[in-house]
Amino acid sequence: MAEEGEFIVFNRMKGDIVKKINFECHHDNFTHPNTYVNKLLFSSSDSTGEGSCLELWNIMSGEKIFDFPQFVNKGVSCVE
Repeated sequence: MAEEGEFIVFNRMKGDIVKKINFECHHDNFTHPNTYVNKLLFSSSDSTGEGSCLELWNIMSGEKIFDFPQFVNKGVSCVE
């Protein structure tokens, strides 16, 4: 994660920025689900209702694939 709400994907061999994604929700954690190509699951541990969420994103296209509404405003402290 970079600045507030921004996620940067870069080519570590060349050092070039490949994609910048700006999120509406603040994320504390993310994981790469096994066998999911170019996809990351982002979560927020904030249970105060202030932007907490759980979202699956395609980081190469910059598109949100799925929202998990059952976790909105609940707070997720760990993703594996």
